[in-house]
Amino acid sequence: MMFNILLVLMTIFVGYYSFKKFKGDSVEIVVSAAVGTLTNTIGVLLMIYLLYGERFVSLIGGDTRFIGKAILAIGVANGIPEVIVAMIIVSGVVMGIKKNG
Repeated sequence: MMFNILLVLMTIFVGYYSFKKFKGDSVEIVVSAAVGTLTNTIGVLLMIYLLYGERFVSLIGGDTRFIGKAILAIGVANGIPEVIVAMIIVSGVVMGIKKNG
């Protein structure tokens, strides 16, 4: 529970920091980082589910009756931190480019 609260606070902090640094472009930059990361994560997990779902869940030691739930849990557990890291990295890269350009 504490981890979830920390993730939400980090997301709000990154969004606020980006808004202050980029003025009008901040929303587009943060949203594009989040959407790009989620597209990759969802695409990979969807293909795992469609092509190798039962085998994948049995290899990680899960119950094969809950294939969708197991893959969704992996997506949520990894997707949220990935989005936060992507927003931080993309914000830093864009700041560097704008500063030097």
